[in-house]
Amino acid sequence: MFCRNCGAEVRDSAVFCNGCGVRVSSEPVVEQQPADYGMGGSPAMVGMQAAPYPAGVKAPGRKSKLVALVAAVIVVLGVGAATTLLFVSVFGSGGAGGSNSYVSSRYDDERDTSSRSEPRAPRGDSGAAVATPALPVPVESPASSAPVPPSAPPEPAPLPVDEGVRYADWLDVIIDGSIMTLDLLEPAANSTVANWCFTMTHDRLLAYEGEGWYEPCLAVAWETSDFQTYNFRLRDDVFFHNGEKFTAHDVVYTWSIAREAVGSGAFDRWSPVEYAAALSDYEVTLVLGGVNVDFLFELTMPSASILKQGAYGWDDYCGTGAYRVVDFVPYSHVVLERNDNYWGEAPITWTQIWRSVPESYARTIMMQNGESQLCFGIPPEDLVLFQYDSDFFSIFPLLINSPQSIAFNMNDPVTGDYYFRMAVLHAMDKDEIAVVAGGDWFVSGYSSGTFWGLQTDFRNDNIPPIRCDPDRAREYLALSGYNGESVGIVAATNANLIAAEVLQYQLSMVGIISYIEYYDLPGFMAVWQSGDAQISLHNNYFTQSAASTMQSFVTGGFQNRAFYDRPEVTALFDEAAVTVDLNTRRDIYMLIQEFIAEDVPYSSMYWRISGVVGRNGVGGVVLPSDIVNTDLRYAYWILDD
Repeated sequence: MFCRNCGAEVRDSAVFCNGCGVRVSSEPVVEQQPADYGMGGSPAMVGMQAAPYPAGVKAPGRKSKLVALVAAVIVVLGVGAATTLLFVSVFGSGGAGGSNSYVSSRYDDERDTSSRSEPRAPRGDSGAAVATPALPVPVESPASSAPVPPSAPPEPAPLPVDEGVRYADWLDVIIDGSIMTLDLLEPAANSTVANWCFTMTHDRLLAYEGEGWYEPCLAVAWETSDFQTYNFRLRDDVFFHNGEKFTAHDVVYTWSIAREAVGSGAFDRWSPVEYAAALSDYEVTLVLGGVNVDFLFELTMPSASILKQGAYGWDDYCGTGAYRVVDFVPYSHVVLERNDNYWGEAPITWTQIWRSVPESYARTIMMQNGESQLCFGIPPEDLVLFQYDSDFFSIFPLLINSPQSIAFNMNDPVTGDYYFRMAVLHAMDKDEIAVVAGGDWFVSGYSSGTFWGLQTDFRNDNIPPIRCDPDRAREYLALSGYNGESVGIVAATNANLIAAEVLQYQLSMVGIISYIEYYDLPGFMAVWQSGDAQISLHNNYFTQSAASTMQSFVTGGFQNRAFYDRPEVTALFDEAAVTVDLNTRRDIYMLIQEFIAEDVPYSSMYWRISGVVGRNGVGGVVLPSDIVNTDLRYAYWILDD
């Protein structure tokens, strides 16, 4: 079928036009009716999208009402990958060394596409956007280098269509992190919440859908024949907030200035590019220093957002996104106003006010007092207050992709001893740690023996976990060089402090003496970087891309808190970065995880279920398991009559 607004051809199952962003489906949005979970209320997931539990993950053993709630939500959502949009393959069928060009499917009719391989059609019908879409069940891809997308991808902004609904003009959001800067070129802009803001105010060239599938954003078409030179064709209907038109010259400018911003997220995204040129106002070429099949993923991250050419001062905040910044005070708040000249789907809410509230008790009180409509970072112990007040509030459980982890300093004579590490891991009871540290809002790390993100590509769940066995722990300890010295455990959050206390007791039961050092985050980072931490408990951030895990496993990686260094693993990461064939890449990443499991520099303690609390009537929020990509552009609040 064709879009009535711009005339572009779209799939019959499409809900939004990929040419102009206007809704093309005539089917109404389906509001899911709340289910009765035996709690006197429901989770009221209307308008929210959350990533579900992956296969094999189980909640703690306690059969509480809240576990039943989460389980019921999982049944509703299904099991699958993180929130997705539509799918475009950039892998051809030629495999490594083949002669095909690898291109997107977003070329116009006039362009010669005879050399490209046709994208595979998504399995199933995407249907109309729904308030709480069913996420797809992952299936194995066939033996081909072309990835097959999951079925029925949920739309990013499920909006109510009832014309009688009254929406608030504003939305007040409490955030549990601080926005120190909105300058993409500053290292401090790497914070999670700053990335949320960049999603509101800026756009990237592409969006990522998992295992090699991408969706157009500012770029409508892209191609590469060697995964070193990438050509992009850009939208010609996009304007910056100041009214200037977006062109290929802005992409070149973003690259040129980002590569000078060492330490920033923008530098990390754009540094692989050695040369960039605007071939025309709406065509740009990027040439990398070497083959890198993961480069397109880098362009999907918020820190790869496109800046306006020559931006300076207040113009640093000037993007092409659905919202523009009208007020910003570092560490305090940011005020966002709807961009009515946005090229995509127009948001419902006119103004969003994001307030940074670092104290967890204050966030709880402010939500209870009705001072905000949406709150992130309510501590697990306070969620019960909102759980039973379902007349006013809804809790939206989100299982976070990144594990809370234990890392062993491989350079330390005690924790660098393999037998000592195995003694610690057999002494650990992860179920007990998860329940004590987070109750029903933590899931223990016994789902698999791999150290990987839950929704990170190519996760190897065939690796068995190391389970609690005190007798085996004592046997390993006897084989180690441990002589009764006290071992330091470093933690940086309240939950991990509790986890450290439980671990300390468990270690004492097998004869390991330990002490705990608790720091704020800057202090924790300083101790880790000094190399003095023996055992550290921390969040290990993984994105959906398997390539992101390298930062935890290679020398110099910014998350390598174990100081892990195995040449075979480093070589495999280098090989994966230049391997075109999808199945071969999957095998490489599977083998990497096997090597990590052999050496056990890390282990997943538990996964956190984030409780996002909203006033009833709040919806349209996208909550992917990779929380950096949280999307509030289409958040709304339905007012009571």
